[in-house]
Amino acid sequence: MKKWKYKIEHVKVSVWAKEPERIDPIEERLTRLGMDGWELVSVIKPSSSTYNVNLYLKRPY
Repeated sequence: MKKWKYKIEHVKVSVWAKEPERIDPIEERLTRLGMDGWELVSVIKPSSSTYNVNLYLKRPY
């Protein structure tokens, strides 16, 4: 049976930034995590937060 390790990344997204500036750092972060073996499973915006999202990732343990 495969075992998994899980990780939650908190991302703050500024509404004042231009669109490319908001996306590029998130793409770079996800690319680095992917190179370390992490797979994005879900993205959830906490109800208490307007401009933040949580990235849920997993990789084999």
